[in-house]
Amino acid sequence: MRTLVSLVFILSMAVVLTGCISSAVAPQPVASVSGGNVRPLAPSQLLGPLNGGLIGGNLGANLKPVEKQRGLVAEYQALETSFGLTPVLWAEETTGNSGEVIAGAPYRVGQQDCRPFTHRLTRNSVLTTASGSACRQANGSWLLL
Repeated sequence: MRTLVSLVFILSMAVVLTGCISSAVAPQPVASVSGGNVRPLAPSQLLGPLNGGLIGGNLGANLKPVEKQRGLVAEYQALETSFGLTPVLWAEETTGNSGEVIAGAPYRVGQQDCRPFTHRLTRNSVLTTASGSACRQANGSWLLL
């Protein structure tokens, strides 16, 4: 019986963790509390503080806007949901460019939760890497440091 319970637990955890493995999609709105009213934040409000992210800097120079957007969403998702073991992947089929973002272990700076992250970009079969850190803001967005 103990073996059956263990097997059910392991399979349940596998299903839960499978949900953590994904390609980059638009971030889900986070609630913002203002004056006692709760209202969801739009994806642009969540991505804006990342200020283009690592992909918006030298790493993503000469990429198409759609590629930069996919890369930025992957950065947000990695910061939000990744546990450091599984990269958040993105790709642009028309150009063949792709990337993966891995967030490191969280740490605290004052009252803020922060995470380091690395974005690996493959463009024209050449791998380029950039690293940085971001801290979660009170409204749920991540601010690039």
